[in-house]
Amino acid sequence: MAVLMGIYSLFEIWWIWTGNSYCEQILITINRNLYTPEFAHGWWPPLLWKGQVRSFAPEPSFFGIYSAFIIPFLWYRIFYENRKLEFVLLIYFVFMVFMTKARTATVIYFGEVACLILISLWLRYDN
Repeated sequence: MAVLMGIYSLFEIWWIWTGNSYCEQILITINRNLYTPEFAHGWWPPLLWKGQVRSFAPEPSFFGIYSAFIIPFLWYRIFYENRKLEFVLLIYFVFMVFMTKARTATVIYFGEVACLILISLWLRYDN
């Protein structure tokens, strides 16, 4: 899921930064197949979310909920299985969380970091 969200977000981030019409058309094509905005609460979710990354989520704050599930799995793969690709994906994913500009995503991420630090300290000094 993280890889798919990352690929989608490449086009989205490029569109947000440059306003590229080719990326905009790709996002519109994908979003029309993901959502039916004209039927859901009066054009919610919008076809394109200006200035914020939302990836496949209906809105940027939902991305924080998805990240709450994905980031710990990436940490596990990095720390216990020593995967290099997941490290790059984790850095990119954290970048995407901050690109959402959503308080929900940011608070969830910092909460997960705090839990990671506390659990790491507890496991290290429990002996």
